[in-house]
Amino acid sequence: MKTIIRIICVAILFISCSDDDFIIPDQNQVLVDKVYNYNNNLIGEYFYNSNNQLIKRKDTDAINNRSSQYEFMYTDNRISEIIYTDFTYPSLNHNILIYYNEVGQIVKDETYKNGIQIGERNYTYYQNGRLKGLVHENNVVTPTFTYTEGGNVHEVRLLTSPDYTDEIIYNYEFDCAATPNFGLDKIFQIEPLPYFGTEAVLPKNLSCHNMTLNLQSGTQWLYEYNEYNLPKTIEVQWEGVETEEPMLWRISYRAIE
Repeated sequence: MKTIIRIICVAILFISCSDDDFIIPDQNQVLVDKVYNYNNNLIGEYFYNSNNQLIKRKDTDAINNRSSQYEFMYTDNRISEIIYTDFTYPSLNHNILIYYNEVGQIVKDETYKNGIQIGERNYTYYQNGRLKGLVHENNVVTPTFTYTEGGNVHEVRLLTSPDYTDEIIYNYEFDCAATPNFGLDKIFQIEPLPYFGTEAVLPKNLSCHNMTLNLQSGTQWLYEYNEYNLPKTIEVQWEGVETEEPMLWRISYRAIE
C-alpha cells in the first residue's frame, strides 16, 4: 500500500511539474549527514570542513561485512583528488586526479591504482557551461548529454563500435525537487550515496533534480521529501525484480553552520 501511495504521489508531481515551474528551495541550508538502510542501520556518514565541503564519506555494510571510504583533497578550494580505500577488498583501492580549466570547469580526470595510471577521461562543454560529453580520439564526443531547460539530462547519446558508427540512446525522467547537498560542488565522477550502484551516475550527478525513471532499463527511483523538499528516503525498484525487503535509503541532514 505504501508503495502504491508513493507511486501516486510521484505521478501527481509529474503532472504538476514543467520546465517553467520548478520547486527549488534553498537546499544550501542543510548538508547530508548520515544515510541508513531500510532497517535503519547506518551505512554512510559524511564529514565536512569549515567551508562545508565534503572531506570524507565512510561506508559500512555490516550484513556483508564491508567497509570503505572516500576522501576528498582540495587545492585552491576545489577538489583535486578523490581517494577511495576499500578496507574489505584492498584490490579495489584507487585515486582520481581532477583537472580544471581557467573558468573552473572539469576538463580531465585520471585514475590511478598502485601509482599506475589505468584510465583517463577528457570532457567538453556547451557554451552555457553544461557538460556536453567525453572527448575521445579524433575529437569524437561520446556519450553526449542533452538537457531540459530545467537543467536535467533527459537524453544520452552513446556512439559505439570501433569506428563510432552505432548509436544507443538513453532517456530519463526527473521530479521537481532539489537534489541532496553533499558538499561536492561540481564533482560528478562518483555516486554520492553508499552502495547505490552505478546506474546512470553521470546523468544523475549532472542534473538539477532527482532522477525518477530510466526509460530503457525500467528502473524507478521513488522519493519521500522533507520540509526542505529534499529526499528523505529513496527507494529503488528494478523492472521485473522483486526483493524480500525494499531497496531503500534513508537520508538525514545537518544544518549548515
